[in-house]
Amino acid sequence: MRCFVALDVPDATLQLAQRVRAAVTSIDGDWQAEKWVDLGNLHVTLAFLGEVDDSDVSGLITRLGFNAIRPFALSMPSLWVHPDPNRVSMLWLRYGGGVADSVNLAGFVRGCASDSGMLQDSPVRRFVPHVTLVRTRKGRRLADEALSTARGEVERSQGQIVSVPSIKVFSSSLGRSGPTYKEIATVPLLGSGSG
Repeated sequence: MRCFVALDVPDATLQLAQRVRAAVTSIDGDWQAEKWVDLGNLHVTLAFLGEVDDSDVSGLITRLGFNAIRPFALSMPSLWVHPDPNRVSMLWLRYGGGVADSVNLAGFVRGCASDSGMLQDSPVRRFVPHVTLVRTRKGRRLADEALSTARGEVERSQGQIVSVPSIKVFSSSLGRSGPTYKEIATVPLLGSGSG
């Protein structure tokens, strides 16, 4: 099965993602045809594992349970446009505050996956805690008004805190309508194995 390890996205971020999408698509209707991630599939990927055996996943879950990382908080995200508004390939909600904790957590998760021979991500890629909202089929312009309205929605959410008490392991199945994610395990931070 295909698997990944991620942080859950709380309701406040889901609601923000919905408002950003509505802001963009209501001003620029052509954006409705782009590949928006279903709200139920939004997450912060810590490590992509690719195709793995069930027994390997069980071993990884056990390893992850021995974490010594305390729960932490991230501040609500900013809107990130890649590479620029004139040729957007992705829109992200990018978390702030608590980033060092999330980088440490991603490093721990990737270390566990790598030790198990399961890591598919590039080990040199710098981790940035984010939620991907949309991937465009090819770079396209985002109208100034749409970008300004979407950023306004994000700015209204500033000051909110997102707590990170656990990590989750998901399976991913690809179908005609896109991926379907199923939670396999929730691993609390500062897990029972940390002693």
